[in-house]
Amino acid sequence: MFRTVVVILVVAVLAGAAYFARSWVVPIEPKQSDPVRHVVAIAPSIERVREMAELVTMEAPISDVQVSKLEGYTGTIELVMAVHGDVVVGTDLGEAKYAAVDGAKRKVVLEIPMPKSGRPRLDHEMTRTVSVTRSGLWKYYPGETGLKTLQNRALKRAQRYVAGVAIGQDLLDRAREKAEKVIGDFYKTVQWEVEFKWVDGSSGARTASVLDKG
Repeated sequence: MFRTVVVILVVAVLAGAAYFARSWVVPIEPKQSDPVRHVVAIAPSIERVREMAELVTMEAPISDVQVSKLEGYTGTIELVMAVHGDVVVGTDLGEAKYAAVDGAKRKVVLEIPMPKSGRPRLDHEMTRTVSVTRSGLWKYYPGETGLKTLQNRALKRAQRYVAGVAIGQDLLDRAREKAEKVIGDFYKTVQWEVEFKWVDGSSGARTASVLDKG
C-alpha cells in the first residue's frame, strides 16, 4: 500500500514538472535561410567595340608594272611605269551591334559585317617611270609634249588600276581573324565571352565563330 502511494506521488511530480517546463520554455522557430541573390552583369557598351575600328583594319600593298604607248605618224613613245599603292581592308565596326546578351553567363553575340576593301590610294612618291623608249623620228626629236601627255595617261591608268584591284579571299580572311583577335582580347579582359556573327551585307548570309573567355 505504501509503495503504491509513493509511486503515484513520483508520477504526479514528474507530470507537473513536465507541464511547467512546457509553459516556460520558448519554442525556437527554425531560421529561414537568406534568399539566393542572382547577380546579372551588364555587358560592355557597344561603343567600346566601335572605338576599335582603327585596330581591326589592315593596309594591303598594291604593285604592278604597266606599259603605255603614244603613237603618232612619225614615231612612237613607250613608257614603263612601276605602280605602287595600297588599299585598306577591314570591317565596319560602326555597324556592330549585339544580337544577344546573357548577363548571367557573361556572354554576348556580336553581329558585325564581313571585311571589305576601301580607300584605295595611289602612292605618287613610289610610283615612277622606269623607262621611256622612242621609235621613228621621235627617237631623234623627242620633245617633251608627247612624253608629258603619255605620263599623264599612265598615271590615270595607274589610279584606275589601284581603285579597281580585287582583294583576294585570303586577305579578307586575315582581316576577319585580326578583328576576332582584337575584339576577343578586349572581352577577355572584362571576363566576358563573345560569339561573332558575321553578316554579309550583299547577301545577308551569316556565319558564326566563338572565342572563349579562356
